Amino acid sequence: MDLNALGTFDVVLYLGVLYHMKDPLESLERVAAVTQGVAIMETEAVEVAGLERVPLWEFFQPAELNRDVSNWWAPNEAGLLAACRRAGFSRAEGVAGPPWRSMTQTARYLARRLGRVS
Repeated sequence: MDLNALGTFDVVLYLGVLYHMKDPLESLERVAAVTQGVAIMETEAVEVAGLERVPLWEFFQPAELNRDVSNWWAPNEAGLLAACRRAGFSRAEGVAGPPWRSMTQTARYLARRLGRVS
């Protein structure tokens, strides 16, 4: 699909998609190309004690993650932020929170962080 034909968007939601992409960097480049303002991403992530600052991506064998053959990759936070910058985003920051935080709560939090009214 040619995303560029759609134009650009002020807000792009890329939720629960990245770990399903065979080529996550290419996917992030495509998202960056259509993002004029802010991209909000939610993805599976890994945490390796002592290596939090090292950009890492874990590769999953078929059906290894949640018994789903469509899961390929999971970055740590440093890996995701580095990939976002490499893909063309001018700024990238992580927002961690409990997994039960609702999308509404997250959107309000991000709006406050970005100086927008929610």
